[in-house]
Amino acid sequence: MKEKKEIIKKVVEFYYKFKINYILEFILAIPFTIFLLRLRYDKIHTGVWFLNELIPTVILGVLIIAIIITNIIKQKSTLEKMFLSFAIPIGMMYAIYMIPTYVPDENAHVYRAYQISIGNFIEIREEDKSSYVDIPENIVESMITSVNNYTDLFNKIEGNNDYSQTTEKSNAAQSYFPTLYALSAIGMFVGKTLLLNPIVTMYLAKILNFIAFLVLGYWSIKKIPFGKLVVLTYLMLPMVLQQAISVSADSLTNSVAIFFIAYTLYLVKRDTVMTKKEEIFYYILVAFIALAKIAYMPMVAISWLLIGNKNYNKKHKLRVILISTIMGVILSLGWYTFSSINYPDTRPYIAENGVNSGEQIKYILSHPIEYIKVILRTIYYQGENYLYMFVGKNLGWLDINTKMIVIIGFMILAVFSPFLIKEKITFNNKERLWILAIFAGIFAITLTGLYLGWTTVGAPLVTGIQGRYFIPIGILLLLCMCAKGKFLEFKHINIAYPILLSLLNLSILNSIIWYFV
Repeated sequence: MKEKKEIIKKVVEFYYKFKINYILEFILAIPFTIFLLRLRYDKIHTGVWFLNELIPTVILGVLIIAIIITNIIKQKSTLEKMFLSFAIPIGMMYAIYMIPTYVPDENAHVYRAYQISIGNFIEIREEDKSSYVDIPENIVESMITSVNNYTDLFNKIEGNNDYSQTTEKSNAAQSYFPTLYALSAIGMFVGKTLLLNPIVTMYLAKILNFIAFLVLGYWSIKKIPFGKLVVLTYLMLPMVLQQAISVSADSLTNSVAIFFIAYTLYLVKRDTVMTKKEEIFYYILVAFIALAKIAYMPMVAISWLLIGNKNYNKKHKLRVILISTIMGVILSLGWYTFSSINYPDTRPYIAENGVNSGEQIKYILSHPIEYIKVILRTIYYQGENYLYMFVGKNLGWLDINTKMIVIIGFMILAVFSPFLIKEKITFNNKERLWILAIFAGIFAITLTGLYLGWTTVGAPLVTGIQGRYFIPIGILLLLCMCAKGKFLEFKHINIAYPILLSLLNLSILNSIIWYFV
């Protein structure tokens, strides 16, 4: 009897130690989400609940809920584990319900991921420096122009699996660095190799990016020395989830950026210095951020907070800060220069609206005060709209409208998240000012970039701004709100918050389903 109990105990320990519970939940979430979608689709179109869809949906749903309840009981409700428990099924619904290429610019990112999957990491056509690439016709036929509702999706998913016939397509995503597609390219490679339907291939790419989001999200919450509830809340915002489950380069960019912030603060606030392995790993993160988008390069300056850590000697601090900064600047400017020369933006909008970066730079230099007014005017007139977009008011290609009351609910939870857990460590005033300066700098660079590359010369407002552009840095403002001893005490907040966030997301998911039905 004792031996049986010991065996059961070891099995249970193995089950939780190696995260088998989350792996099982993830596996179950895939068929559950698919069955639930078919159940809802058929009920809306026929008015009938089909038992062959209802029964497996209920069984799988009960199993997932049972795993979540068990996690809450057995895992001591730590926030990183609560994040996995609730984000797995919610995120999987976003991944399945959001039709492939329906995240902004995702079609171009699919092309880029496919090119990388066949070994074309950097493609340059010397004759005209164009961004045209050869893409399988079956992928092109599965894009948003042909598949924009669930009926089309279900019909196309049984279609052409032949990747041999290709066509030439213009690709606006050629300027993105290959590492941003590391996982989605693997998904495209597997799909092409196994001759999977292109829609299934794109779903595979989406799900691999989602796995990275879950892993990096888990470690972001676990590593960050304060603001753990802030990070959990942030990761479960609708726009963050939408980008996380896409083939877009933004998926891995956002996930790594949030983890970079969390890991940097972990190194800054802990009592021990970096090991050599940690230092090398940190430089890899710096390189990834620098190569993602030039606008995010100033994020590397968060490493300067190491100056305030008395556990590091001066030489060690200086080495880490200098290497991070110099490497970040060189890599960022180097790739930006290379991609600007070889992959000029040839989208019709540029020519049709008189966009000219060179002339815009001349305008800014000759009218600096007016340009400051342009930035302030843009924030004044569009700031509120950017905030709603940032949270998730307009999903898809900005045409999936969600309920404002739900968006306000997310905003309330986000604003209160810094005050609901008593923090032992937070930013001091100097650190807080530095973080706010980094946020302001990246914000200004982002607006300037869009003024140069997407706005008519001398226009009174910056155009082309979307809330999603600020996902990598928005969390900095919330972390600055964390303070020692300032908190509102609520019991079981670690459980209540994920549940509330999940319920709000279910409303968002319902809006997505109705849009595509």
